[in-house]
Amino acid sequence: MSLPDYTIIIQFVIFILTWMIIGRLLFKQIASLLEERTKRTGGARQEAERLLAKVEELSSEYQARVEEVKREAREERERMKKEALKVEKEIVEQAKQDAARTISDLRVRLEEESIRVREDFRKKAPELSRELVSQVLGRRM
Repeated sequence: MSLPDYTIIIQFVIFILTWMIIGRLLFKQIASLLEERTKRTGGARQEAERLLAKVEELSSEYQARVEEVKREAREERERMKKEALKVEKEIVEQAKQDAARTISDLRVRLEEESIRVREDFRKKAPELSRELVSQVLGRRM
C-alpha cells in the first residue's frame, strides 16, 4: 500500500502560513503606506481645490471691480460731456450777446454817421446846387 500523497496539503499549509506571515509583515506596511499616500494626496487635492475656489473668488472680484471701473468711467465721461455741452452753450450765448452788442453799436454808429452826413450835405447843399446849376447852364450863378 502506498502512502497517500500529502504534498498538496503540505503546500497548501505552507502557502497559508506564508500568506499570514507576509500579510502581517508586508501587507500591513504596504496598506499603511498606501493609506498615508492617500491622506497626503487627499490633503493636497483639498488644498488644490481650496486654492482653485480662491482663484475663482478673486477672479469674480476682479471682474466685478473692472465692471465697476468701466461704469464709473462711463459716468465720468457722460458728466464731462454734459459739462462740455454746458460750457459750449455758455460760449455760444456769450458770442450771440457780443454779436448783438456789436451790431447794436454799429447801428448806432451808422445812424450817427448818417446824421452827420445829412447835416454835412444840408450845409453844402446850397453851394452844390449853385455849382450844379452853373455847370448845367454853363455860367456862374
